[in-house]
Amino acid sequence: MPNLNYSAQQKKFVERYNSPVGYFSWETMAKRHVKYIIANNGHPQNTSPPEFFERLYKAPAYFLTDDLFESLFRTDIKPKTFLQNKPHLVAHDFFLFQSLDFNRVCYTYVSMDTSHDVSGFFHLRFQGFQEDYSFAFNWDELPQVDVGQIGNTKDSCCQKCTRRIYNMQLNLVANFILLLNTQPDIVSEEYIKKQTRGKGFTANISSDIRSVSWVGKNFSSRTSKQISSHGGSASNSPKSSHWRRGHWHTILQGPGRKQKRMKWFQPTFIVGNALDSTTKK
Repeated sequence: MPNLNYSAQQKKFVERYNSPVGYFSWETMAKRHVKYIIANNGHPQNTSPPEFFERLYKAPAYFLTDDLFESLFRTDIKPKTFLQNKPHLVAHDFFLFQSLDFNRVCYTYVSMDTSHDVSGFFHLRFQGFQEDYSFAFNWDELPQVDVGQIGNTKDSCCQKCTRRIYNMQLNLVANFILLLNTQPDIVSEEYIKKQTRGKGFTANISSDIRSVSWVGKNFSSRTSKQISSHGGSASNSPKSSHWRRGHWHTILQGPGRKQKRMKWFQPTFIVGNALDSTTKK
């Protein structure tokens, strides 16, 4: 990328984080957006409100661990669960990074407002092709995929593959917001040193680099062993290993059980007792 004349705010944005190994580079992501802003003379196109870039510059980033990503992906959401329990704001705007090992999504930008609307985009990369895919939903009407939003599928893998990734990201974003509402202490901080290349060179270390926010650093997925059956009924027949999907549920607590709160029932990997036990995705 050619050298650009960054403003002090833009430079600070580009140098804010060092991404952990295995995650898309924060610097590459930030430079991409700054380049777009400079190319438009600091003004957004008609599709973005004037304050969009200012909010983007200030948005924090969260880095999701592999175990937690997979568990959130395997968690279902039912719209009726949230009719009386709208999630609170995590942040008005934030970036969500996930490991590059799972799908072709590099990062997701999420914007929330006080009316409970959630919108944003995720950056999808195929070989020789990359594009941002926008999304929007309200908790009263949870994510429904509009095939028209999938984009020009002839440039990507295939429509089915892109739709699957699109659904995965919508589910991930909704579950992530719910998780931080119910378990805010799942976030931890860690300072990541800048990786250097070559020999004999010293990297310029910025004093403005922040510690990254890990989500799920000490999280581990659940495993349950299937009890071997000794009876002859069909319900006790041997079972293959499989995932039991997670879900959200409103529970009652406090005096007179009048207080309501959301609880996450994590997905569980069930170890089967069948001789040809296999994992069902």
